[in-house]
Amino acid sequence: MKQLAILVCLLVSMSACRSDSARLPTDPSASSGQTATTAVLSVPSPITLGKEVSGVLNLHGAERVYELTAVSDGTLIARVAWVPAQGRLQLDLADEIFANFPDNRSPIVGELPVLAGRKYRIRISDGAPWDYDELNLPFVLTTSIK
Repeated sequence: MKQLAILVCLLVSMSACRSDSARLPTDPSASSGQTATTAVLSVPSPITLGKEVSGVLNLHGAERVYELTAVSDGTLIARVAWVPAQGRLQLDLADEIFANFPDNRSPIVGELPVLAGRKYRIRISDGAPWDYDELNLPFVLTTSIK
């Protein structure tokens, strides 16, 4: 019976992924009350260098995407901290992935060479999207350039 329930869930998920009409809202307020879409933000949120950014992932497979404009040439340092007992995180800077696998240690620190005036994507995502338990994973992101 459990295997049948898993198979049904997989089939429903697969059919939802193939639907061209299924779109996630780009405005977080447009999805209030919908737990499946409130955890995913597809539009990057602008952040300021040096300001602490707090966020929460509340669904496995969720992510938060930020955009930072480099104020000078140098090396961008992004640091994400959380309580590892509450879940696992992954940090992406541009196209580079930073994760503490197989260990789950906080913080994750990533470094990326940057040029003044250019925009860079920072993504904090669920490091265990295959899990099926409840997720409520607060994190703090800090950035600097050296």
